Amino acid sequence: MWLSMLLQTFGFVFGLSDAIIGLTIFAIGNSLAHPATKMSVAVFAQIMGFSTCFSGHIINFFLGIGVSGSYAILQAGGELCTLYG
Repeated sequence: MWLSMLLQTFGFVFGLSDAIIGLTIFAIGNSLAHPATKMSVAVFAQIMGFSTCFSGHIINFFLGIGVSGSYAILQAGGELCTLYG
């Protein structure tokens, strides 16, 4: 309870909405375990540690663009881009 009130006060002082504060805290909390797991994997197998550093980011990037791009195409009725020539 006190943490949410503290975050709301922080958002009010800096002029940030509750949604932005919530998403930021969620993103920070979601990514705290990543360095620990990547380092522990790298200790046992260096190539796996190297690949785990990039694989999560690449998947998030392509899925994010793919899902949002597909949604935009569906909303536009299948004609997202019109080429004029």
